[in-house]
Amino acid sequence: MTKREPGSSFNQQNLAISYSRLGSTHSALGNLEQALGFFEERSRLGRELYDAYPNNVSFKNGLAISYIKLGSVYEKMEKNNKAVEYYRLSAELLSELAHSFPQYVEFKNNQAWVQKKFCFEPAEELRPLSWQNGLTLSDV
Repeated sequence: MTKREPGSSFNQQNLAISYSRLGSTHSALGNLEQALGFFEERSRLGRELYDAYPNNVSFKNGLAISYIKLGSVYEKMEKNNKAVEYYRLSAELLSELAHSFPQYVEFKNNQAWVQKKFCFEPAEELRPLSWQNGLTLSDV
């Protein structure tokens, strides 16, 4: 077994996964503030990993998924602007991944889910169509 540095990408990725699981657990229990804290930490680590290794597909996808989870918690908290902000960030990363790896269906499916959730139009700066009609997230 190889000894790893405390700040290594291996350790950071494992810690990010742990934060994500803790966030999911607290979200399922209705502890949204705690879930938010764990998902924010997961996203922070994911951003650091992606910034350090921009060609690593796993880190980019992990960051995109972390943004979906943040968006979901903000949506449950009825903080619509923050939810859309994170869904947009996720959609941008997923669009890049789907374009770069068209054979990988998960990227396309996740991108489609985010776009469908808020009727994002890829050619329209990811602006939610439902909001153009005066609807809110709770109406969608």
